[in-house]
Amino acid sequence: MADVVNRQTCEHRRSVNTPDFPEADWLINPDLSDLQDVPIRHRKVVGKEVVEMTQAEKDVADIPRADPVREAVKNKLMKVHQFSEQEASYIVN
Repeated sequence: MADVVNRQTCEHRRSVNTPDFPEADWLINPDLSDLQDVPIRHRKVVGKEVVEMTQAEKDVADIPRADPVREAVKNKLMKVHQFSEQEASYIVN
């Protein structure tokens, strides 16, 4: 059994059956000891290591992503109920 980390998403899985996780997609038993207090969204894979992102990369990772459900509700508020975009954004957030 091994711990693995996905090279694209940094998803961490513990005690897995190693043959089920190809090394092209997963790091096998990476050292995460220095990253215990680092959120997954602030990690990246460089070569065969998981490292902490730079502050600039963290800033980009922390930009709120558009939620399609909220966007749909906001659009309906604007179209059907004639709210301004600012008012609709306030309501859905």
